[in-house]
Amino acid sequence: MRPFHEIEQAAIARKGSEAALAAVLITPKSPDEIAAIPADR
Repeated sequence: MRPFHEIEQAAIARKGSEAALAAVLITPKSPDEIAAIPADR
């Protein structure tokens, strides 16, 4: 298995910059945001 650093560097190279990669990554929801999601989904 490849180390995360190598995978991250490949993604940065593919996107063109660290900022471009960060722009397409999601931000995880907080526990409060997750708790607010209705159970009927």
